[in-house]
Amino acid sequence: HGFSGGMEKLKVKITLSVIDQQLNINVFNTGADKSIWPIKSGKSIGLPNTVLRLRKLYKKDYSFQIKQNESGVLVKIELPLRT
Repeated sequence: HGFSGGMEKLKVKITLSVIDQQLNINVFNTGADKSIWPIKSGKSIGLPNTVLRLRKLYKKDYSFQIKQNESGVLVKIELPLRT
């Protein structure tokens, strides 16, 4: 998640929470910015596969976002809680 050539260290933080019957998954890394691995560039396999699987499993009932700030990249996924 976010590791690219030339990097020596990468920190990854994964948090899970349940809010209002939604499972919230946050994966933050201190790696390369998202412009290096855009979903539709054809250079990435993991991100497009993730989005396609979410779409197949949850139709429109999910959220997938990538956000960048000065300290790294955050991927946020929200799914309906299934019991």
